Amino acid sequence: MLTAGYTRYNFTSAVRHVEALGYSDQKTLARIPDEKDKSLAAFTYWYLGSCDGFQSVLHRLQPAL
Repeated sequence: MLTAGYTRYNFTSAVRHVEALGYSDQKTLARIPDEKDKSLAAFTYWYLGSCDGFQSVLHRLQPAL
């Protein structure tokens, strides 16, 4: 259950970190040379996109991505 002062600080800062690293699209993710780092970055990108979609729909919040 949400409280009146619900904010999503952790999610917003994670999105800012991903954008600051330049991993905000799939073309830059494909250029990562190490396979382990590439799969971790792709999972993080996918997870943030999924969370952003669910939070936007379920909690009626503005999308961060």
